[in-house]
Amino acid sequence: MASGHSFPPDKVAEFKEAFDSWNTDGNAHLDQGEMMVAMKGLGVDVDRLKDMLKEVDSNNDGNIDFDEFLAALWKVKNSGDASGFANMVKKQVELIAIKTASGGVKSYSQDEVTAFANHLNYCLGDDPKLKYLMPINPNNLDLMEKVADGVLIARFINMIEPDTIDWRAVNYKKKGGLNQY
Repeated sequence: MASGHSFPPDKVAEFKEAFDSWNTDGNAHLDQGEMMVAMKGLGVDVDRLKDMLKEVDSNNDGNIDFDEFLAALWKVKNSGDASGFANMVKKQVELIAIKTASGGVKSYSQDEVTAFANHLNYCLGDDPKLKYLMPINPNNLDLMEKVADGVLIARFINMIEPDTIDWRAVNYKKKGGLNQY
């Protein structure tokens, strides 16, 4: 058992991604400032920081290194304890980060993507102009690919507010999708 845990390599990589996303200065540990930013970003009460540090910081240096991070998660996994720290890591791991063309990053939870994909399937699943796009798989990032040409969004907008987009003005291919020219 390395580092106080027996997580498989793919899980360690997943947790490392969460750890690195909070470790903004790139050193080998999460300091109290980074933990506060992470807690605020995930909607966790920052007043619980001292309790979380006590729970996770096994060498009492006021920081959380990756080994402590993994050991705490392993302890939680084995004890079934739904601690604040474990819930915080779970929230971070479940976020999906999409890089934008301008270099920014947008984050979504898989629950949000699933709910929106299911909603679009329910509302627009029978739309003949969307036959080439539907259904959307709610269990992966299929939604992100299906909205790329703009047709799905345009149809959704018109479903919410009819005739917002005049479909006669859209350069739509007969087999689906938008023409580039």
